Amino acid sequence: ICERAGIHIVPCYGQMTIDEAILCVANGFESRMPGSNCQAEGFVLRPLVRLKDARGARIITKIKHVDFERYYKNG
Repeated sequence: ICERAGIHIVPCYGQMTIDEAILCVANGFESRMPGSNCQAEGFVLRPLVRLKDARGARIITKIKHVDFERYYKNG
């Protein structure tokens, strides 16, 4: 579906802890999306083993660079 719509698949940045991911996003890093010469928006983290909450929804974590910009700007 993504290929037919012309949407690129999001690249994998490998395994890391949440603390490592927070540092990486807070400091900013270059996007690996093909044809993109800009800073990445952040990470979507998922555990190696699929985890679900009490309602059966999968557990993921999103870390966005813009949230750090707001914090440092206001803090």
